[in-house]
Amino acid sequence: MRKDLKNQKGFTLVELAIVLVIIGLILAAMLKGQDLIRSGRIKQYYNKFIKGWEVVYHQYEDRTGKLLGDTDNDGYLDATTDDKMVTICNTTLPHAGLTKPVTNTNKCYQENMSGKYYSHVVTAYLRTLSNHNVIYLTIVPTDIAIAIDTIVDGEADYDEGNFRLYGTAPNNNGPGQWPDPSSTNYVNCIYILD
Repeated sequence: MRKDLKNQKGFTLVELAIVLVIIGLILAAMLKGQDLIRSGRIKQYYNKFIKGWEVVYHQYEDRTGKLLGDTDNDGYLDATTDDKMVTICNTTLPHAGLTKPVTNTNKCYQENMSGKYYSHVVTAYLRTLSNHNVIYLTIVPTDIAIAIDTIVDGEADYDEGNFRLYGTAPNNNGPGQWPDPSSTNYVNCIYILD
């Protein structure tokens, strides 16, 4: 019986350590992969949706000499509503020979954005706010807003640059700091066009 026990071999500590290291590397790669997928999705939200509207806005001005959404030609965008955005997408842009922005919904002015803490359909409106012609974005998941601000402006500061928080500024985070996405799930934002 004793002879049988001596011949049985188990894993050595080195072998167990190697297995644990390999498992750790696999888990780290999976987490990094999820971060890369999330980052790619946020870049798509920006490039296809927000940047798509910026491109169409400038192309419309180049083709017509007018601002998209400025019906009285005073240089300031009129506040658009859902009905006005539908008209812009389905009538105004095609009449100017322009293609409406591509979205992941059936409306060219809405994009379904999935953040870490919150997911919602974000609506884009053309407006003049704070003396700027802007794309006004409603109910943007906060973590996505922070990431887009970093893409657009190079740093996440809610009150400077072309991408900003619109509305009540967070009061407990310090100057320029976005609210905590885990407690403030969504924000309204503006993307300054000119």
